[in-house]
Amino acid sequence: MRVTTIALGAVLLLGATPAIAEGELYRCSARNVSAFADDGTLGQFNNDFWTKRWTDVLVDTATGLIRWSGQGVSAGSSAQWVVIQNGSSNGDFVASRQANLRSASTDVLRIRAWSIDPSVHSVRFIYFGLSMIVTGVCEPVQ
Repeated sequence: MRVTTIALGAVLLLGATPAIAEGELYRCSARNVSAFADDGTLGQFNNDFWTKRWTDVLVDTATGLIRWSGQGVSAGSSAQWVVIQNGSSNGDFVASRQANLRSASTDVLRIRAWSIDPSVHSVRFIYFGLSMIVTGVCEPVQ
């Protein structure tokens, strides 16, 4: 356990492999929001708060800057997240709100711009927020 903690800490502080799409700017929009239910299952979230928060979001994978330009309470705000891992031809871009183990385990954004299936060209994202999971699609911004 201690070795795992030290390794994760090193990844948080130092980053990881270089990306083939390093420095990409993506516009991401939520398609599904799920939450842990009281019975231990994963079910649909009962309002559109998280869908609005994670729709029309700009993510700069070079810097970790996230800009919420959509609707809701976060519209017009931005935050500097820590890049944990750069994206590559076989690895996700991963960012967290802070460079510590607690944030990396409860507040994580992953953008997948690669696929094992060469016919799949979509860029997908998943955001984990403690007991909330938001999934959606992204498109590169020119």
